[in-house]
Amino acid sequence: TLDTNAASGGSQADTQTVGTAFAVRVTLFDAFGNAASNFNGSPTVTWTTTAGSSPNATAPTLPSNTTRAFTSGVLQLPGFTMAAAESGRTVSAALSGAATVSATPSNTFTVVPSTPASVLVSVLDTNDASGGSETDTVKAGTPFAVRVTVLDALGNVATNFNGSPTVTWTTTSGNAPDSTAPTLPSNTTRDFTEGVLQLPGFTMTAAQTGRTVSAALSGAATVDATASNTFTVTSTEVAAELVLTVPPGDLEASTQRTFTTTILDEYGNTVTTGSHSTLMVTLIYDPEETSTGTIGATPPWQSPAVAGVSTIQMTGHQVGDVYLVTTTSSPALTSNSVMVTVVEGVATHYHVRILDPAGNGVTDPTSTLVAGQPFSVRLYFMDAHTNMAGNVNEDFRVVWTVMSGDGVSPGGVDPEWPSSEAVLEVRNGYAIIPGFMLPKAESGQRLRATLYAASDTGLTTPLYPQSEEVPYRDSDQLLTIRHAAADHLVTVAPVAAQVAGQPFDLVSVTAHDQYGNLADGANGATAYAGSKTLTYTLSGASHGPVSGTDSFTTSVTFAAGV
Repeated sequence: TLDTNAASGGSQADTQTVGTAFAVRVTLFDAFGNAASNFNGSPTVTWTTTAGSSPNATAPTLPSNTTRAFTSGVLQLPGFTMAAAESGRTVSAALSGAATVSATPSNTFTVVPSTPASVLVSVLDTNDASGGSETDTVKAGTPFAVRVTVLDALGNVATNFNGSPTVTWTTTSGNAPDSTAPTLPSNTTRDFTEGVLQLPGFTMTAAQTGRTVSAALSGAATVDATASNTFTVTSTEVAAELVLTVPPGDLEASTQRTFTTTILDEYGNTVTTGSHSTLMVTLIYDPEETSTGTIGATPPWQSPAVAGVSTIQMTGHQVGDVYLVTTTSSPALTSNSVMVTVVEGVATHYHVRILDPAGNGVTDPTSTLVAGQPFSVRLYFMDAHTNMAGNVNEDFRVVWTVMSGDGVSPGGVDPEWPSSEAVLEVRNGYAIIPGFMLPKAESGQRLRATLYAASDTGLTTPLYPQSEEVPYRDSDQLLTIRHAAADHLVTVAPVAAQVAGQPFDLVSVTAHDQYGNLADGANGATAYAGSKTLTYTLSGASHGPVSGTDSFTTSVTFAAGV
């Protein structure tokens, strides 16, 4: 192989350059090693080479296998081109036809790379200036090195390049969620050794996939910006912050809402890998705020994170504002506070409240009444968690009864309440209903209401049943009904005949209110008691007592109305 690509001249060369054509000289010898200068034939020459293809699969170029004219036993043929940078390569020539010679190799030669044409950029699993392997994963905040390898036009490493071009770095990796930018080495001249530069000090901050680092060369070598292998940036894998989020809008009682906690690293990336990605997350009421509503049962509520995200399903209970945070124990972190407003849910039942006649007539309850005293009732709806269900705006029919007995007083007076024929208008979840009176003095009684649709004139289907067996609702209060003031006496005389002139005792004299209730002072009422002056009057044909008149007056003492 020669140091020229001409058809004549040149000297044997032991080095060739990738992509640079050169000539090969074939000299014929006789059996004793003498140059066959008397040979001027045209044998067929077949070329082969031990040189391989380049990294980019470019094969070496050899002249065609055809007849070649020798002059004085010599053939010098240009047009050989090597593609792979290698050592110990040869070109062989075999002759047939006008002369027959087996394939004979040339001198061995080394193929060196051509001038720099491109670079190979590799992200490494080390932050050292040497060593390491290409990696497809780096951690946010952890420095790493990048290797830049200069290649010639056919992809051979330019091992003969030891220049100091200016290297300009760029990356497709963006800023972290907290706006921290990635760190790249400065754009300045860098020394390459045998075509390679390995530079530490690259740091990514945003957890992303499909990222690259690019290097562009200028000065001692000119190469356009070339991207590295693609790599994934993971979080730091160290939890630094908890972020609690909840979908917007009010939370209706008895419905669920998902509370999501995201575990973030110091740059705001979600910690999707490592032990901190599966931390146990605890949801609690914010101790720094005052919650007026409630959710769920008794806190705390817990759920392990999966890939840095924990979700906890909670149900609205009591109406009001609820302030919540989430925590982890190791590391000890507390999230931001979120506020959720719990509002009433769908009405599931109703209540009956006896209103104090001396109260405000709207909400003040009482559990004590006086027989015959007019009073009003508040009928109101509640959801499953006993919140006022202000979303009920309907008309109903109501059948009123008492829990025990029929409520008729000893004097035969019936209780009074609105007729079931009257339509009750419930607005904003309640109605104030006047027109009630209970005449019977007793304790442990309740007023009972059974609701029907306004259109259900036959009162066939109770609404909002408390259970399948109990379609009604008793009043919230267990009532005590005191007797009214005594307004008459009841005298009981012996049934047996009496003998004229013989004294006898009456069986009893009792004091009663206008409804026939004994004025005995039970349940805190004022008893008819103490010394009283009574006037007795006889009716009928008899006379007496001893005065022979029909009446007389005497003093007696009453105790508990008797």
